[in-house]
Amino acid sequence: MFSQQSSLIRGDRKWQVRSHWILQVLAVVCGVGGFIIIYINKADRGKQHFTTWHGLLGLIATISCAVQAVAGIGLQYPILIKKFATLAQAKVYHATFGLLNYTLITLVLNLAMWSNWAKRNISGFSWYGCIACIDILALVVMTQVTNNQLPRLRRQR
Repeated sequence: MFSQQSSLIRGDRKWQVRSHWILQVLAVVCGVGGFIIIYINKADRGKQHFTTWHGLLGLIATISCAVQAVAGIGLQYPILIKKFATLAQAKVYHATFGLLNYTLITLVLNLAMWSNWAKRNISGFSWYGCIACIDILALVVMTQVTNNQLPRLRRQR
């Protein structure tokens, strides 16, 4: 999103930040909505919840993303966080924990590919293609965030 080499969102930094905020809100709403639908579906079928690594880590990822989204509000309103960290520190923390969340989500998606549903419905080359898409996208995003944040960390020292 903020990479100068390959951002999908063109414009000045303010527009990129606003776009990031809007897209993240939509992502959290979709994630929580999907989580609720899955929970209700399992309850209707009498199945237990959070019995697999995918389910348990999915729960943790959903909560973590919601917390990260709320924490991001502090970057829009620095007065809220000035007791805890400088704005520069908060930006680095936000990016770092965002990257950790993204890594967790990638793990959850990879675990989903080993679920009974995925084993029944995705096979052969398609299965490997799904895994490759998840992991390649993760590597690209992780590289961009790291390359964007490391210079900022070095300047703070």
